[in-house]
Amino acid sequence: DDFTLQESKDIAAAFGVNSAPMMCINRTSVAGQGLVWNPFSATAINLLGCYATAAKASLDFTVSLDADSVIVNVTGATEQTAARVTAILIQSGIIAKQSSGGNNYSHNNAPVLFLTPSNGEELVIGEGGAFSANLGGEIPATFGDGNFATDVNNMEVVVFIHGAINSASTREVYNADKKTLVQGSEVIKPANVLPAPAGISSSRRDI
Repeated sequence: DDFTLQESKDIAAAFGVNSAPMMCINRTSVAGQGLVWNPFSATAINLLGCYATAAKASLDFTVSLDADSVIVNVTGATEQTAARVTAILIQSGIIAKQSSGGNNYSHNNAPVLFLTPSNGEELVIGEGGAFSANLGGEIPATFGDGNFATDVNNMEVVVFIHGAINSASTREVYNADKKTLVQGSEVIKPANVLPAPAGISSSRRDI
């Protein structure tokens, strides 16, 4: 896949995924389908059930951009005894070839840069379960095997608080959120996204 990063390969290997598309939500098992499953087999009940899972960590973060340098400051708290943080820059609105979709297909949510290792960065859990992390990196001019040009105006920062992915018992996502990289930018959104159910904040919902 022209969008593949090394970290993508590491995560796929940890979950035993050797084909696409595959997916998991909250990294929790879907009834009758297991942890990782084909999105074409998903039902609204499956998805809403995952979305409704209570967050096991609070999460907030700020993003600053200076030229090509990005810094993400993460804060939160959790009752878990151990947790990790993963931060990824993703880009949308990339016009490129897609199998059965022609040469002008719009690709969204492509990972551009991991600000942490593929298995995340271990958090130090302090008093009251509080944690913080200061993450940073340099945005490359191109990314992926297809050497796609980066565009900060179409990027978002996604932050996950989670368990270790190398063990089936600790792969759960405790909370996640995302923000545009450039304040006020309008990131192109993919079509047909299932809306968050009423009463669940998108900023606190596991994804």
